[in-house]
Amino acid sequence: LPNRFKHFFFAPRWKLEPTTSIQDRLPGKSKEDRQTKGKKVILLIYPTAGSSLGEALARSHPNDEVFKIRLGVKNRELAEGYWEINTFGIDHTFKFSQLINPGFDVYLRDIFIPLCAGGSICIPEDEELVLDIHQIARWLEKYEINLIHYVPSMFKVLLSGELIRNSLKSLKYITLSGEEVNPAILKSWYDIIGDRIQLVNIYGPTETILAKAFYFIKPGDIRMGKIPLGIPIRGSRFIILNPHKKICPQGIVGEIYIRTPYRSFGYYNNPQLNRERFIPNPFTNDANDLIYKTGDLGRELENGNIEFIG
Repeated sequence: LPNRFKHFFFAPRWKLEPTTSIQDRLPGKSKEDRQTKGKKVILLIYPTAGSSLGEALARSHPNDEVFKIRLGVKNRELAEGYWEINTFGIDHTFKFSQLINPGFDVYLRDIFIPLCAGGSICIPEDEELVLDIHQIARWLEKYEINLIHYVPSMFKVLLSGELIRNSLKSLKYITLSGEEVNPAILKSWYDIIGDRIQLVNIYGPTETILAKAFYFIKPGDIRMGKIPLGIPIRGSRFIILNPHKKICPQGIVGEIYIRTPYRSFGYYNNPQLNRERFIPNPFTNDANDLIYKTGDLGRELENGNIEFIG
């Protein structure tokens, strides 16, 4: 493994008491409830770098919930992860770059999506290369990368490099997530590269496990004030609610709530935070139908896209 991975895999920040299972620290009336109908928790992940253990999120095995795309799995088109494979036409020929720090949840998308599609993962041996504006473009071309998952601030590093019209010939998609996309930074990209590489804005809190909405950015969007979050992936729904938990009419700003079967099991050993952020759906009578309170403000546009306000 490259050196930048060794700390992540071999130097954990904390360890659980040997007599305590993760399931016993999750919300639920019984052990069966905490295991979410038999799904085993194998991962705790921090939403942000400064999160405490009580803010860590519990998740199931990727093949069990998040990346359920094996042949013969019922409703596999609804599974998290398959939407990207299906929407982008990812197959065994695709090469993904792995440029994200393993401490971030997007790292899971870098790893499991290409592997589940039979593709390849290309990992720079030197972490300094990722931030080198002169080397990163040459590295992407050398290994004929087809898809990059980037945060917008890292995308700006690529823009600062020695790009020309024919740069990145093999690249098909750049997905941007984790930060708001500023339309102003896209002008120089389109001036140099044009529209032959599709930029995709992706939105999804760690609590709901990776992407929950996506938007295919167009060159004309540089004249917009904001790049939309897009439309929900199949199987998920965005609900814009006012302070009284009533649905906001189209165009009216409210808080974004996400309803999805592909969410985390909740915050580790923090029932109060779970009650505050994972609330019963006010439009059903099912106590197990939870929606996630993002804390973000947004509105639904006339074309059905969700716009992030702040």
